[in-house]
Amino acid sequence: MKLYTKNINKDFTCKRKGIHNGYQLLFSFSNLFGASVIEHDWSNGLEIAVLDSNGTITYDTPITSDTLGHLSNDQANDILGKISRL
Repeated sequence: MKLYTKNINKDFTCKRKGIHNGYQLLFSFSNLFGASVIEHDWSNGLEIAVLDSNGTITYDTPITSDTLGHLSNDQANDILGKISRL
């Protein structure tokens, strides 16, 4: 994934780890939300899940009520920007 930070509020951290022959990016934003971005052997392409302040997937946001899969880089970057502005 190419990360375009121009859409993301600047106060965030991101950790990367390897998983299932791919990766997971864990974002933490200053608004106390986060995001898990994965792409690996068992994912639905590039996927994003919205995380709450405890780092748990939340299904109750204006962005989505589920995880989002089969995303392009542009779609993923747009979603990350929206999460950072919740």
